[in-house]
Amino acid sequence: MGPRFEGRHRIGPVVRATLRDPYEVREARFTRHAHRYRTAHVLLLDELFVQTAEAKETARLGDPDWPAAVVERLAPQSPWTRKALRSTVAEAREA
Repeated sequence: MGPRFEGRHRIGPVVRATLRDPYEVREARFTRHAHRYRTAHVLLLDELFVQTAEAKETARLGDPDWPAAVVERLAPQSPWTRKALRSTVAEAREA
């Protein structure tokens, strides 16, 4: 997730996803953040998306309250191992 270029215009960091109902590509741009994300935060977000998709609960990502609550629980975390990463996200999703 780095900057993209369209033509000669720089577009800031982007998360691109394909929605399934209806099928369309959506982009979320993050150009106003004052700092870079820590690696742990990027890995936690990726694991959140993976676990949510595996649980067939991707519709929950469309509810602004649920992702905000999960991200709030994950923000202070810094798991060091893959196992800790998975369990941290699992606990945050279930709380």
